[in-house]
Order: sequence, then structure tokens, then C-alpha cells
Amino acid sequence: MHVVLTVPEVAKYLRIDEQTVYRLLRTGELHGVKAGREWRVHRSILERFARGESQQRKDLLTLDQAAQYMSDPVWTEQIVKPDDVLRYIKSHGLPATYVRGQWLLAREDLDAYVAPEEQTEMDEDLEEHRGGESISWEEAKKSLRRDR
Repeated sequence: MHVVLTVPEVAKYLRIDEQTVYRLLRTGELHGVKAGREWRVHRSILERFARGESQQRKDLLTLDQAAQYMSDPVWTEQIVKPDDVLRYIKSHGLPATYVRGQWLLAREDLDAYVAPEEQTEMDEDLEEHRGGESISWEEAKKSLRRDR
């Protein structure tokens, strides 16, 4: 199943009529994004909806709130701007819903999301480790014993 679903796919998943899906989207009961003339629903949002877990407004953050939530106040180079969050939504698959003129993001989706910059850094660290520049745990213990 795709990460982002169309209305017919949502209807099939929920086993309901497509018009019911449109009504749920229009009323905000089911959160989705309108891409041109078509609605799209993120799979994680649909699965929560199907389990009966409502997305209450307090669990949803605006772009500004999401940027602040994703930022690390200690490290100034890790401050996330609202424009960054919007880029993650549009280009990197961060689940969000556009409702009444503003983007809303679920806090749990932000917790699970890895920004592309962080992923690059993690990949570089993994390559460094695989490249032999890191030492094994056993070697580290021996080194610590020698330093005593």
C-alpha cells in the first residue's frame, strides 16, 4: 500500500462509499491534503482513523509550532524554520494535513520523522563505522584498561 492514498483507495480500505470519504474529508473528521482537485490521505492518518483514534486539535501543531518542536534550543545550527517544515512536507514525505488555510502536523509523526539532513549525517556515521575508522567495543575496553 502506498504512503499517500487517493479517495478510491481510502474508500476501499475503509469499505465505504467514495462520497462518504469526501464528506469525512470536507468536515475534517478525516485529515487529508488537497493536491489540485484531488484529495490525498497519508496512510498513518488513515490507520489511526480506522482504529478509532481521533486526532484532537491539541495533538496537531501548526507549521510554527512544529518548527519549534523539531528545533534543538541548545544548538543554534539545529533550529528548524517553518519553511524547512514545509519543505519536509512537500518534498520528503512528512505527513501533514492542510485544513482551513493552514498546515497541521501530528506530534507523533514529528517524533517518528527523520529530516534529510539528519539522515545524511546518520549515513555518514554508519559509513565511517563500516570504513574501519571506528573501533570495536572490545578494543575500546582494552584501550580504557591501558589508560588507567
